[in-house]
Amino acid sequence: MVVTAYVAAAGVVTQHAGGLEALLLTISIPPTGQPVTVGSSCTLPQDMNVIAVAGHMHRRGSHFRATSGGMTLLESDEWDGTPPRVLSPPLPLKAGADLTWSCDYTNDTGAPLTLGNSALTNVMCNAILVFYPIPDVNNELITCNPLEAFYLAVDRFAVPRLTRVGLDGPAAWKNRYRNAPR
Repeated sequence: MVVTAYVAAAGVVTQHAGGLEALLLTISIPPTGQPVTVGSSCTLPQDMNVIAVAGHMHRRGSHFRATSGGMTLLESDEWDGTPPRVLSPPLPLKAGADLTWSCDYTNDTGAPLTLGNSALTNVMCNAILVFYPIPDVNNELITCNPLEAFYLAVDRFAVPRLTRVGLDGPAAWKNRYRNAPR
């Protein structure tokens, strides 16, 4: 999913690219049958040239929107299969600029819908920017805030190891990794 190089000419790498993943880590949609908007905002940690924008939501999502500085980066009414928006020329964004994203959900299940991996039984609302340059070619995925960075580190390294040795983490980890190899 992450682009690893922005190529100016065939075979010539001029900049390494990576991704910024903006995660909404806590979501609970009440079973009212009425639309509910969830979302968040963060500050971009560095200058970047954005070459693509993508969004992610689950089945009961009806609308996704990502903006920066009041400018719409991506908007979609499809929960599945929305192609990323490719920006050509790249869109320059400065460190400190905002990234705001939101998803509209309607819950008619009779029980609250919460964050999780199942597109059928959970909800999720994420924004992804593909950009260059990246500060570290060995770490091509960054986040907007330290808590997200912690969860990404856990996602990549700690949870699979903790699960293998039988240690439990927070409930979100348990739900996400209940089927992890042991």
